[in-house]
Amino acid sequence: MGYLPLVFKTDNLHVLVVGGGKVAFRKVKALLEAGARVTVISPHVCDEMRELIQDGKLEWINGSYQGSCLKEGFRFVVVACGGDAARKVRDDCHERGILCNVVDAPDMCDFVFPAVVRKGHLLLAISTSALAPVIAAEIRRILEGVITEDISGFIEEIHSLRRAGKKVDRESIRAFLRELFSRVSATLETNGSNTR
Repeated sequence: MGYLPLVFKTDNLHVLVVGGGKVAFRKVKALLEAGARVTVISPHVCDEMRELIQDGKLEWINGSYQGSCLKEGFRFVVVACGGDAARKVRDDCHERGILCNVVDAPDMCDFVFPAVVRKGHLLLAISTSALAPVIAAEIRRILEGVITEDISGFIEEIHSLRRAGKKVDRESIRAFLRELFSRVSATLETNGSNTR
């Protein structure tokens, strides 16, 4: 199964999440952090989801999924339930040309959620093609610990040079990245010696 990593603008992205439990909450949280508009449909929601609803951060349809729910202009649907219900949602999405993610069922997914590192303007998506998400999560944990917010200033500096039509000094970029990767290497060495 092949995957193509894409980065979507989320300004006008409206996502339907079917399910209201802790797994659905994790997906909702990732979508909200990215700036997407989220609607959750479920007869029950976990406490964390209820808090987001009370804070006005998402819309909740208190009920069970019906095919008519997809008439709201959703481009993506995330399904956090299993069995026949998940298959029904996925089939309805495919009929309408909507991309669907069924949590923990990669063979039913049109897309998967990568592990994400966000540091200012830097966005890294890490995926194992849905085979071993725990590895992607560990890589994310390591990178989050060594990539600092100062990378955003560096990105803005390079962007300003490009907008002004000036030549970007590739050696300064390489030097910055060498420093970053040396921190990654040092972190891996420290973590490795702590686990022996």
